[in-house]
Amino acid sequence: MLVLVLLVRQEELEWEEYSSMAFINVIEFVTIASTGDSTDFGDLSAVRGNAAGVSSATRGIAGGGRTPTFVNIIEYITMASTGNATDFGDLSVTRSYAAGASNSIRGTFVGGYTPDESNVIDFVTIASTGNASDFGDLTVARHYLGGLGNGHGGIDHSTFQRPSATYITGSGRALYGGGYTPGVSTVVNQIHIPTLGNTSDFGDMNFAKGASMNGGSSFTRGVAAGGWNSGPAYTDMIYAIEMSSRGNGFDFGNLVGARTQPVNISNSTRAITAGGQAPSKVMDYYAIATAGNAADFGDLSTTASNSQGAVANTTRAIIAGGNDGNGHENVIEYVTIATTSNTTDFGNLTVSRTKLSAVDSKTRGVFMTGYTPSNVNTCDYITTASVGNATDFGDTTAVKRNCSGVSTHTRGVLAGGLAPGTINVMEFITIASTGNGTDFGDCVSAGYDFFGVSDSHGGLDVSK
Repeated sequence: MLVLVLLVRQEELEWEEYSSMAFINVIEFVTIASTGDSTDFGDLSAVRGNAAGVSSATRGIAGGGRTPTFVNIIEYITMASTGNATDFGDLSVTRSYAAGASNSIRGTFVGGYTPDESNVIDFVTIASTGNASDFGDLTVARHYLGGLGNGHGGIDHSTFQRPSATYITGSGRALYGGGYTPGVSTVVNQIHIPTLGNTSDFGDMNFAKGASMNGGSSFTRGVAAGGWNSGPAYTDMIYAIEMSSRGNGFDFGNLVGARTQPVNISNSTRAITAGGQAPSKVMDYYAIATAGNAADFGDLSTTASNSQGAVANTTRAIIAGGNDGNGHENVIEYVTIATTSNTTDFGNLTVSRTKLSAVDSKTRGVFMTGYTPSNVNTCDYITTASVGNATDFGDTTAVKRNCSGVSTHTRGVLAGGLAPGTINVMEFITIASTGNGTDFGDCVSAGYDFFGVSDSHGGLDVSK
């Protein structure tokens, strides 16, 4: 069946002419395998024109349009039956002349006219109902564009071999974002940790942000909190980005207080932001799956600090090093992620330092590089399930600091930094062994103080 939602033909008209046009709400259909005239299917909830359409094998959706005023209405019909359209939700931006493109699961509404040119891309999950969510942005705002996809509702996916998935949860995708390049950046780049190579573009942050040390992530969402914005000023914003598809990030909520150079760490459900500048003892926490503000977790038990490194397994977050305003620290302390409490002493680093980075597997955490007050290439490691002092791991390829670390359970990758100038180098280690860093590839541009998140770090149980 081919369903035709007859809204009105599009013409370039003056507003006075357009306002006087008679919009219709008719829906009709034809059987694609035959020839013949169309048959009545039902009606839209209201007369309108210039909507965008998407579909799965079972459901058709029309979004936006004008009546002649612009609307954000989304409504749907069930393909197999006839009947009137039912309310689905609303677009994120009221607009007309958008393009629709879909696979059998998700429909996107792209660009349009608001009455200004729009670059918005938003999406819905076709099988459910609800408002559209942000997907990303067009490179150029425009309307009268077309949309197409290779997995829309007119294609029976059971009759052919699907192409290999471009993204599998827990496959080793990592994102580096924000930082200084040398100005405060909005760029988010990606790598595939199991495969050596350079970074590629992923999307953009919705604001410029640097010095949000490390990041936390679940299998599907990355988060980074605090930092320094382009104001310049300390920020309390928690930034989030979806790992599964290329696109822009969004404002998640706010920390208990604004601060820069905190450390962020997580397991699959909860993220913790600890310390920050001016030297702070505060730790905040929030649930990664639910956007909202952070709550108080407890305090660093030893001293106020910033610019630490942090690692995790599924139950424990471990924070090391930093700067308390008087000197560089060698303290390692930990908390149980599922509780709230002050930290407990774990042991000491081999070298007291700040501005260090960290990578982890489910059993081991490695703290890399830093400042002592000169740059170092030190790497030392701890066993996350026990307590004790760190042990020498090896050296990075150069003395540097303010790098960003991401990892799978087998490999850790360190990106960017100051050595002392801004660098674009990435290198990796095999976490289960000891040894020196090896070249991985290059960042698109030199930078430092990126946040780094991955979908398969030590805080995530990738065996499930």
